[in-house]
Amino acid sequence: MSSIVQDFALGRNINARERAILASNRHVAQGWTIAASYATTVSSAFAHLTDDMEASMYLGRADALRHCLWSALLTHQVGERYAKKLTDAHEREGEIAAHRARLDRAMDLHNNAVGIRLGKFHSSQRSVITQSMTTFFLFGVCKSALDNGELRVIDRRKDPWRMVPSNTPGIA
Repeated sequence: MSSIVQDFALGRNINARERAILASNRHVAQGWTIAASYATTVSSAFAHLTDDMEASMYLGRADALRHCLWSALLTHQVGERYAKKLTDAHEREGEIAAHRARLDRAMDLHNNAVGIRLGKFHSSQRSVITQSMTTFFLFGVCKSALDNGELRVIDRRKDPWRMVPSNTPGIA
């Protein structure tokens, strides 16, 4: 029997691999819903603060922040194994031939891996960090990763596009 939260997760725009994982485990579906909702909301708010919101939300700094935060929160909610399965399933649907699409996938996989690493470390600190502070705290560590260039974005200022550190000057 599914839960309301699981039904919500399965009703989202997800691919077949994600759907199979979420359908098989209510707890994972609940964690995915919490992580995805929070990361999308926070990154959208962050993008509103940039000079170029559209550029930031796709291949830019807000996109990188969203993937890091989603993966970190997902790791905290459901553990590293399921977080990796879900983030990989999200990025690895189908074959990608175009250079720009490959860059998008590479950027997302990199930022997901950073988020999983940060989420795993900070989940191990549960005695220090209260549950209610976790989302705020993980936003802070992902924002620090964004600001120090640990995350990746796509520099679209000239062809060919290329992946660069998230603190590269001139990137929204």
